[in-house]
Amino acid sequence: SKLAQFAAVIMGFYFVIGAVLKFSQLGSNPQLSPKVPIVMFLVGVALFAITPSISIIHYTMFSKAPGSVLSESAGGSSCGGFSQTAIWSVFAFIKLVGIIAFIRGWLLLNQSALGKDGVIGRGLVHIFGGVAAMNITLVASVLANTFFKDLPLKCLGI
Repeated sequence: SKLAQFAAVIMGFYFVIGAVLKFSQLGSNPQLSPKVPIVMFLVGVALFAITPSISIIHYTMFSKAPGSVLSESAGGSSCGGFSQTAIWSVFAFIKLVGIIAFIRGWLLLNQSALGKDGVIGRGLVHIFGGVAAMNITLVASVLANTFFKDLPLKCLGI
C-alpha cells in the first residue's frame, strides 16, 4: 500500500509538471488544444489527493480497531472450512488491487485527453471497479443480501 501511495505521488508530480509545461507551450503553438493540459493537471491533482485518502481508507479498512469490519475474532473461528484470517487476507488483497485499479483509471482518463480512442470507458470501469474492490465487504454484503438471502455472513465479519 505504501508503494502504491508513493507511485501515485510521483505520477501526480509528473502530470502537474507536464501540465504546466503544456500550458506554457499553449501560447506559442495555436494547434495545441487546452484540453490536454487541463486534464493532465486535474489527473495530477487527483493523484496527489488520492494519497492522503488512501492512508485514511487503509487505516479504516485494515486496522484492528473495535469497529473494524474485517477484524479477526479472538477465537479464530472457522467459516465454511476457511479460517477468518485467510478470508481477511483475501479481502485485503482485493482491496489492494482496488487501489491500484483506481489509480490506473485516472491514468487512462489522462490518455483520453491525449487523443487515444476508447480509453474513457476503460478508465471509468477501472475507477468504479477499484472503488467496488476497495469496499469489497460492503459489495459482498449487498450481493449476498440480494441474491443469497440465507447466506450466513457473520463468520466473515460482515
